[in-house]
Amino acid sequence: MVKQKWQDVYSKNKEKLLIPLIIAALFLAAYVLLIQVTKPESYQAKLFSVSEKTIRSPQTVVDTKKTAEEKRKASEEIEDVYVFNRETAENQVAFMQSIFDYIDEVRTETASAEKKAKKRKQMKIITSAPKKITDASKLASFKSKLVGDHAGNITENVSDATFMNLLNASQADLKAVKDQVITEIEETMESRIRESNLNTKKVQARDDIELSPMPSRYKTTAKSLVTNAIIPNETVDAEQTKARKKEAAENVVPEKILQGQVIVQEGQIIDRETYRQLDLLNLINQKMPIKQYAGYAFLILALFLLLYFYTKKKKISA
Repeated sequence: MVKQKWQDVYSKNKEKLLIPLIIAALFLAAYVLLIQVTKPESYQAKLFSVSEKTIRSPQTVVDTKKTAEEKRKASEEIEDVYVFNRETAENQVAFMQSIFDYIDEVRTETASAEKKAKKRKQMKIITSAPKKITDASKLASFKSKLVGDHAGNITENVSDATFMNLLNASQADLKAVKDQVITEIEETMESRIRESNLNTKKVQARDDIELSPMPSRYKTTAKSLVTNAIIPNETVDAEQTKARKKEAAENVVPEKILQGQVIVQEGQIIDRETYRQLDLLNLINQKMPIKQYAGYAFLILALFLLLYFYTKKKKISA
């Protein structure tokens, strides 16, 4: 009874149902075909496994990691930009000149004080023997004249014995030491000095002092002064260095995985780099998103509905 009923319905609506059924069948076939054509190729590749087939890149993509590495390498290959500062040499020479000037002042003041004390003794203003100015007093007077950042550095790194040797030297010996020290500083700091070659320059200067004609008892003193006066006169220009490194990085051509490029050969071990490239190309366990399935279905349905209503409208018009 029910079967007969459905047969009667089908007979009456055969022509009406034919077109929708055909459209539905075509819709389903088109949907399946589109999915198969656009479904991304995927491989069940595992790290350190053997590739079952040769895998090629399906498209050209920029390898961002390799590009970043190449940029880093290009940047690191750029050496620091150094700037030569002549004022550094001038300042060091001027400071050393002031050291000897202060020593002269203390020597003059000491001689003057001793002369006055002797005169007072002769004039019988004082009855006891005049007190001799001690080395400690001379040294304290000398250090009190030193001011500025250089002063702290020189007093910390040069021994008191060095200064006392100069304070008690004869005028001729003091002049010989001064001339040799100033000349050595000027000549050494005319060349470019960096932190990397600073010790070499200091050793050369000390050797020059050792070979100089000054009295041998003052050579250790002169070496100490010269060693502390010679400093780097070339410093890194941070801004220029940064700009050059940036320029070098920007000039790097992006690393690409080209379409058709072999990523791994059949039978080859899939190492970390190969696996990374496969992952970058979305070739590992790649699945098409549900949204893409729904989008294709909506697109094909819309096209067939438009075709259906257009055909129906034409039929009614006829």
